[in-house]
Amino acid sequence: MKHTSYLLLLLFSLSSKSIWSNQDITQTAIYQELETLFNTGKNRPRIIELSDLLLAGGQLSPEQTTSTLHKAAVAAIRIGEFEQAESYLIRFEEQLKIAANDLLYGKFFLSRGDLAMQLGQFDLAANYQAQAIRYFEKENDVRLLAHSYRFKSFSYSQNGQYNKALSAIENAKKYAALTERTPMILAAAMAEADIYTNLNDTDKALSVQLHLLKYLKENPSETKLLAQTYYAIGETYLMSHDYQGALESFLLAYDNDIESDMRVNSYYDLVKIGRSHMKLGQFQLAETAFENALSGFTNVNHQRNVGWALSNLGELRYLQGNLTQAQALLNEALEKVDEVQSAVLNLEIRISLAKVFNQLSQYQRVIDLLAERDNLSEDAQLKIEIWTQLSSALYGLGRFKEAFDLQQQARVMNRTVTKRKVSNHNTALKAQTQYQQQQIEIIKLKQIQILEKEQKKMQLIISIAVISILIVLIVGFVLFQNQRRKVLIYKSELLERSLKLKQQLLADVSHELRTPLTVLRLQVESLEYNLNDDPEKVYQQLHSRINMLNSLISDIYELAQADTGVLQLASKSENASDLMLEFATGIESVISQKELSFNAHINIAKEFQLMCDKMRLEQVFTNLARNSLAYTDEPGRVEFHCEIKEKMLVATLRDSSPSVKEHELPKLFERLYRCDKSRSRDLGGSGLGLSICSKLVSLHHGNIYACKSELGGIDMVVTLPIEETK
Repeated sequence: MKHTSYLLLLLFSLSSKSIWSNQDITQTAIYQELETLFNTGKNRPRIIELSDLLLAGGQLSPEQTTSTLHKAAVAAIRIGEFEQAESYLIRFEEQLKIAANDLLYGKFFLSRGDLAMQLGQFDLAANYQAQAIRYFEKENDVRLLAHSYRFKSFSYSQNGQYNKALSAIENAKKYAALTERTPMILAAAMAEADIYTNLNDTDKALSVQLHLLKYLKENPSETKLLAQTYYAIGETYLMSHDYQGALESFLLAYDNDIESDMRVNSYYDLVKIGRSHMKLGQFQLAETAFENALSGFTNVNHQRNVGWALSNLGELRYLQGNLTQAQALLNEALEKVDEVQSAVLNLEIRISLAKVFNQLSQYQRVIDLLAERDNLSEDAQLKIEIWTQLSSALYGLGRFKEAFDLQQQARVMNRTVTKRKVSNHNTALKAQTQYQQQQIEIIKLKQIQILEKEQKKMQLIISIAVISILIVLIVGFVLFQNQRRKVLIYKSELLERSLKLKQQLLADVSHELRTPLTVLRLQVESLEYNLNDDPEKVYQQLHSRINMLNSLISDIYELAQADTGVLQLASKSENASDLMLEFATGIESVISQKELSFNAHINIAKEFQLMCDKMRLEQVFTNLARNSLAYTDEPGRVEFHCEIKEKMLVATLRDSSPSVKEHELPKLFERLYRCDKSRSRDLGGSGLGLSICSKLVSLHHGNIYACKSELGGIDMVVTLPIEETK
């Protein structure tokens, strides 16, 4: 930072030490002013100015240098100068090699964790804070232990690890109480209320927050927590769907942050103000707030929160029906929000993007986006939303059984959440009723007439409450019975459909076996009665037909093993690049049996590993190659492409014409399915190869699907989870 007056002062100090005394400014005085400002938490830009001046003077002891760098880093983090904070922390770490003790190391890791937390790197932040705690425990510094546990709790909460967050906040409250410092006790209580807000326990959270707000208003000396309190209350109102109350609270938080020069915090306020406007249907006001927040986070180079602001703009565009802009904004947001460091926000963006893809009927992209991500958070509402979007996508793909199962999971989880909300509400209602009864007893001793009026009011309230609860229970029971009836009907339809499919499969298998057996019987009879002039040729045909029968029976057996869970994989870690190159060689040997050109494009770095059963995976790609060989016209082209996308290995085998109709592509993996004469039994397949491929890929936790190829034929796309070696 450029501060002309201090640079001039520094130049004078270097030329003559007498300047300090002439201007009545000494290094000791500057250091004392720095200490005072840092302890009060005021005028952080001034803290940075004083720190730069002292550090440039070069007359500090090693201990003073380390302490000054720590103060400068903390001040820079608080005002959002993250690059400057990083430079101070780098110098801080170097200085620890000269002057270090457990307390200084603890402060270093605490500051590192604070910066990571501000940048949205919550997993990294929790690790830094754990290291800080170890050093502060050696020093038994209860104040800094309270800070570290509170920051650690926030990091866990932001990543959806609420059990760990509650455990950490209990320690924060314990050490805050030992400090006997009111601000620290209040901060710990506020952090605990934030966790309850995230857990949907809004009654408990709001009770704590309103109590703190009352205390802060009665004690003006503690106003630095006022903005944080208004922000927390706004969050609780937002969770309770009181959007007008949320908007008013976030506006008050914004005013207090602006007054306190908490620039970065004001950008957080703007996002929440925008969300409140959006929920109230005030889209233009919401857009203005989001764009101002985006501009602010961009200026301080806060990538995680840039992604946060973009995701809110994307959600706004979705509500306005502009799906193209919504998709673009949400994709850009997803690139900026790390799925490990900011797991909850990453999941929320994925859910919003999945809604867009479902609207666009891009169901496979929804599955690729959300598959197996419901276990990344303890948040029940997130799980429900993930299952809901996946269920819609699976239904769109015709995978009704899987869609139904996910719907059931979502309903069960939703009932659990609803019961918890009702339980929390009843607890709060009971506490409130007990309090009112106590007040009535006090009033009774003072004035009987007032007591009688209050009792009548209370009876009326209780009567209304009981009637309301009965109405809610009756309506709920009717709705539950209606929903149950619909579920039973739907289940019956699914069972009937499954039975028809089973009957059709048995008929198809019988046909597939009967036809070659009939041919075999005729050929045997021709040999028996010497009706054929070329017995050798007949024997060859017999062998060919028997091989086809063996292939069909083997494929049916393999599918039966997969269906019953008997089929097991012998998985081990393989180098993905080497494995795909080996598969490419095998594919080429199959393709070379006809006049088809073959090209392979393997674009995989050497550090990626694939956990797989090599023999089974080779069977998948060999089946796909034989499929291309059988159904590609000569002369033609076959290409094999492999690359890494979003931590998934994507292998595509594409061929030239002929292709199939768009609506028939998902059916290619059905057992014994025939599109037309070009894919008939005469080409030698069992009709089960692609079904086996689908089962084997599924056992590898991957996915396989078919789509139109740019070469004129079909693309067979296999996606598999990948690991990166460190």
